[in-house]
Amino acid sequence: MSDISRNSNESKSPQIAAADLYDGEPAAKETSGKGSLGGSLFATGVIAFLGLLLETVLNVLFPALMSDFGISMGQVQWMTSGYLLVVSIIMPLSSFLNRRFTFKALFLFSTIALLIGVLVSAVAPNFTVLLIGRLIQSLGAGISTPLMFNIIAEQAPRQNLGRFMGIGALVIAIAPAVGPTMGGVFDEFLSWRWAFIAVIPFVLISMAVGMRSIRQSHPLEKVSLNTASLILLVLGFTCLIFGFGQGGALFGSSASALQITMVVALLVFAVIFLVAFVRVSQRAFSPLIRLGVLKSKAFRWSFIAFGLFQFASLGLGYVIPNFAQLGLGTSSLISGLIVVPGTIIGAIFAPLGGLVLDKFGAKRPILIGTAIALLGTVLFSVLGSSSSVIGLGAFYLIYMLGFGLAYANTQTYGLSNLPREFNSDGVALMNTLQQLAGSIGMTILSAIITVSEVGTKQGSKAFASATSVGAGWAFTVIAAVVLIALGVEFAAHKKRGTATPDAETVRASEAERVERVSAKVAAVAAE
Repeated sequence: MSDISRNSNESKSPQIAAADLYDGEPAAKETSGKGSLGGSLFATGVIAFLGLLLETVLNVLFPALMSDFGISMGQVQWMTSGYLLVVSIIMPLSSFLNRRFTFKALFLFSTIALLIGVLVSAVAPNFTVLLIGRLIQSLGAGISTPLMFNIIAEQAPRQNLGRFMGIGALVIAIAPAVGPTMGGVFDEFLSWRWAFIAVIPFVLISMAVGMRSIRQSHPLEKVSLNTASLILLVLGFTCLIFGFGQGGALFGSSASALQITMVVALLVFAVIFLVAFVRVSQRAFSPLIRLGVLKSKAFRWSFIAFGLFQFASLGLGYVIPNFAQLGLGTSSLISGLIVVPGTIIGAIFAPLGGLVLDKFGAKRPILIGTAIALLGTVLFSVLGSSSSVIGLGAFYLIYMLGFGLAYANTQTYGLSNLPREFNSDGVALMNTLQQLAGSIGMTILSAIITVSEVGTKQGSKAFASATSVGAGWAFTVIAAVVLIALGVEFAAHKKRGTATPDAETVRASEAERVERVSAKVAAVAAE
């Protein structure tokens, strides 16, 4: 129970108390090593950025891969599905890894995995070797992003936490948008292999900086891996990802009864395995993720809003370039460049939004930012399908301005309502949801566009018109998702009817769980 009971009698600083945001816990004391937060953030941020970049950069290079290796679209999709599956399994493990291994050890593993993966992919003689390299990359990507946020949550000064979380959010905001642009450049002027070669120097530089800068700020725990939870999680996520993936592929084709049955079965089994994962976690001494963090109302609502934002952002990242190429007839390079101005604005406003949070609290930047993001998606919904490239870029810029203000601050606010020793569990949940929400979003939106294109021939005017119609419906769905996110954000900031802080509610819930498990073990031993 050492990870549950904790003394936190420190008083709030005036600035934090005025914001009424944090639980008053001091920054964790350094337990070993010398280093700098700036160097640590740079090193882990670069690796996390490259991991997310590689997740999206190949999306526009699929035709080149299909041509070079003589494979089908169904085969090349494994580059995305396999990568996503491994990342989605690794991220929930980040809480266990954070308690069991040092920051520096996790960082070294993630950089080596990423480096080996890109080297294997860059020289791959066939698609099988390329896929193996891709899966090795995903091991590094799955560790690096939670690691970055865990370091920030533990080591950043509490009065500046919003600013540092905003800086960390630059990785999340920029990488998925830069990926298609870089992919378009490689497709236009070089080879798909350069998508891997280009990142090697950055991995090496990051490794050198990280090994000098990263320090340990919490004691390690002798926790054991809960094998049953891990197996259920792997089975649940596998069924969920492939269920949605195959479900999207059914649209626009003459799906057989067997195919439909298989999709339904995969999704049903996904629900069964994930519910069983929750039950096992509640009965385990050392669960992969301490789900008691969801007892915090502010974290729970922020967690949902975080996922909805990711659905919208990756959805726009998918719909805009596809609509531009297939509906407006632009090149892959131009379709990638459309999102660059908005990406820059999002990058600027993420840390600015954090500064606003540090000074005035979380409510203003989050609600204002979400409202601005909603305006951008409404413009997409009403005007996007009949708009020009310039219009698409302008609407995306408005969306990213709001996204920059709200997205990182939503995560910061949610985590700040947890006890500090449970931050790694909150980070694990949010980053896992980030991957799943993006995958589900792209599957749903691609299905909408595919249905609209049924009966038309690619390259024809009818096909372009049908793509425009489908994009219009996809934009409408995205606007509806952001509208729901706005309502959820209001719920997260609604005044609570209890005087008990969320942090203490989480501690009490987890203490009760451990006591319950201990009592059962004692009862079995007595028998």
